[in-house]
Amino acid sequence: MPQDSSPSSFATAPLPAPAELHLSTRHLRPHERVDYWREMVCRRFAEVQIASRLGTDFFGEMQAHQYAALRLTSVSAKAQAVTRVGRDARSESEDCYFAVLLLAGSEFIAQDGREARLLAGDMAIYDGARPHRLIFPEDFSKLILQIPRQTLEGRVGRMRHITARVIDGRQGAGALASGFVRSVAGSASQLGLQHHEQLSGQIVDLLALAIDGAVVPESCVVGNRIQSLARVKRFIELHLGDCELDSTMVAAGAGLSPRYVNQLFEEEGTSLMRYVWRRRLERCRAELLAPQALRSYDIALRWGFNDPSHFSRAFRKQFGTTPRALRRQVDG
Repeated sequence: MPQDSSPSSFATAPLPAPAELHLSTRHLRPHERVDYWREMVCRRFAEVQIASRLGTDFFGEMQAHQYAALRLTSVSAKAQAVTRVGRDARSESEDCYFAVLLLAGSEFIAQDGREARLLAGDMAIYDGARPHRLIFPEDFSKLILQIPRQTLEGRVGRMRHITARVIDGRQGAGALASGFVRSVAGSASQLGLQHHEQLSGQIVDLLALAIDGAVVPESCVVGNRIQSLARVKRFIELHLGDCELDSTMVAAGAGLSPRYVNQLFEEEGTSLMRYVWRRRLERCRAELLAPQALRSYDIALRWGFNDPSHFSRAFRKQFGTTPRALRRQVDG
């Protein structure tokens, strides 16, 4: 059928924006899917490691549209774990924040000593250029907003206290932001290119409003010293296996200042890191005493020790025997 190429046919409607990117593992050989997915995620988002227990049953699909400096990507995939260990952005496109809106399934986001569990309807933000971990235990779908660092920090300020926190997308300002993002994503193929700059600004405005409504002032979080210390210790127990656990991570995770956290442990006659080391050693000892335990080195790695010699010396100083000797006693 011939197309109407008269000037009036183009003047009455804006030219719809085509998808900037549409990728799927659907037509790949099963053994190629996870590697292909990782390569595409690294190219479009950040340098990460991806693992999936599904092997050849893995599936992933994404479609992205650009809105001025923002990119909005719709992702549907099967269970996987995504880990970034690098600390520096490789490029300008990687030096950004990711705001996620989970549509189906569940997601765990870990960064800055915090871990957020997202269910359908929840939102969260993480820094794509710094270490983070994303775990999807089941099939999921979500929307990802890729926002340049300067754009978001120019509206919100420093983001270290905001990453890996749940933003409720079902009520208040979170509902306004999530509803608008869903609407934009659902209309992407019908929106004209000239609207993208305006939409970009509106998205950031609403996201900043949602962030402001979700952040709790430190004065409301601290409470009394007993409650604060209990919160700090709970966080430590949840992250003992992280070899990067330090005072900055603990303080951020508990919503306190590093100085205040150190004061809490000084009042107990110890220091934060001495307490962490003691709890790690106690966890290792408990596992070594269990029947059919792992090798002592594997147990040490599990609980945050990455130097076997240092672990053995610290263990002997704490308990008066080496890990290997204790294991021999258990085995009889």
